[in-house]
Amino acid sequence: MVKEAAFNKMIDFLDAHPEAGACGPKLLNTDGTVQPQGGVLGKRFWLSQIPIPVDFVIGAALMVKRVVIQKVGLMDENLFFYNDDLDWCMSIRKAGWKIYFLPQAEIVHYGGYSSRRQFNPRLFVEGFKGGLYFCRKHYGETVYHIYRLVLCLCLLLCLPFQILNPNKLLAYLSVIAIAWHGQIPRPMIKLKT
Repeated sequence: MVKEAAFNKMIDFLDAHPEAGACGPKLLNTDGTVQPQGGVLGKRFWLSQIPIPVDFVIGAALMVKRVVIQKVGLMDENLFFYNDDLDWCMSIRKAGWKIYFLPQAEIVHYGGYSSRRQFNPRLFVEGFKGGLYFCRKHYGETVYHIYRLVLCLCLLLCLPFQILNPNKLLAYLSVIAIAWHGQIPRPMIKLKT
């Protein structure tokens, strides 16, 4: 649900800030509380009261300038369901624009409904595949190979706890196999001119 002309506020902000390539609003839960954005180790930018530059905003409500899309392209189709917004924001920043969090624009996000109900092996596997692809695309081969090995080790340590859940066990084994064999395509990084 879009609150109080949130889209107009985002458009006005992007028009007034030439350095901004994209922006995202404050996301609210259905009870009106602020929804955290980003990873566990990320800055708590969603608590800011003023517009601030950030590394990324969640794709649930991400507004991008047309000129930016013409330069960096659309979201990478090699990413399914997870990591696509993070990847797009990273590409936008690499092309020289800033990403802003705009707390004056508020949108209610029914977050997690696609993946919250029960464990979904496909989403679990695709999330890790996307993370591996993202790592390879943005951090290079050395970091990608280190991440592959660390991921295998961590998931192997978690395997004994998944014995009683065959769906989780198979999903963990699938991710381990993908990471071990490096079954991730090499990204084609191109900026449009």
